[in-house]
Amino acid sequence: MSEKGTSSQAKKRNNDTSNNYTKGVARYSDIASHDFVLTPGRYVGAAPLEEDGVPFEEKMRELSATLYAQMEESAKLDADIKKNLEQLGYGE
Repeated sequence: MSEKGTSSQAKKRNNDTSNNYTKGVARYSDIASHDFVLTPGRYVGAAPLEEDGVPFEEKMRELSATLYAQMEESAKLDADIKKNLEQLGYGE
């Protein structure tokens, strides 16, 4: 068996930054410390949350009002589409 498939040879290849296996995100030692699990979330950080200064309750009231208005508009558009389909002979 050739040395190509051995663990030590794999370590050498993976520690070589010119191979672009990890694209600079995680080193072999990082991957090894996670028991070789390659789930991206283990190696890529999340963007920091930006605080907008609006209290949660106020934001939820605004978002809920927007959602209900959109749902109302959706119902009107659905009724218009249904009416148009009926006029074209494709009603229920």
